[in-house]
Amino acid sequence: MGELFTVSSSHGRGIGDLLDAIIDRLPTGKKKKGADELVSLALVGRPNVGKSSLVNRLLGEERMIVHEEPGTTRDSIDTEFTYDGTRIRLVDTAGLRKRSKIDDGVEYFSSVRTQRAIERCEVAGIVVDAHEPLGHQDAHIASLAHVAGKSIILLLNKWDLVEKETKTADEQAKEARRRLPHIRYAPIMFVSAMTGLRVAKIPTLARTLARERKRVISTSELNRFLEAMEKKYQPPASKRVGKPPRIYYGTQT
Repeated sequence: MGELFTVSSSHGRGIGDLLDAIIDRLPTGKKKKGADELVSLALVGRPNVGKSSLVNRLLGEERMIVHEEPGTTRDSIDTEFTYDGTRIRLVDTAGLRKRSKIDDGVEYFSSVRTQRAIERCEVAGIVVDAHEPLGHQDAHIASLAHVAGKSIILLLNKWDLVEKETKTADEQAKEARRRLPHIRYAPIMFVSAMTGLRVAKIPTLARTLARERKRVISTSELNRFLEAMEKKYQPPASKRVGKPPRIYYGTQT
């Protein structure tokens, strides 16, 4: 006789453990020998905030055309490199201009390519100019990544140009979270493509966030959490049936 499970379909008890046992017995696809980890990171932001310079600093070579004129890099260019045993796919983009400034087909196409880059990455690095106030366009780009369900890193570039006082970093972080409340959860990095400040730490954080995205929560663990939340935050009774709704079980899909 196999393993026994006590369950209640009316109350949902034991369903999580049963589902975990079923999943454990299902055949799993084996990872091919030699297959390695790949993290897809898109650097997105307004034109001329230093996205191409960040890519060049990460790669240690001039792969992108860097110029003071905004919008120099018109195409989205994918570049892969290996970092600490992990393949990092960098997607550098032309940047998103304000709609009023997209006045020709090439600029429009570049904007569309940026949005598509967000859609196909795992981690979006929102690059902003630390030397300038955050604006509506920065918030719009952050919203695109947030709505797409991407892991987000807020990269305050050109940090070397900011006149610093004792609490400057903390104040900048608070201001960024105030202006971008929808990505308040995103970690903030103060970097400089010009000097290389903290740029080497970007792949480490991107890999950590990508791994968190792939973390599997067991059904039993999830249901214990749901049960605890249901007890702590008792939902109000339904007027139609006269009793509060009940969550029988949940599972990660």
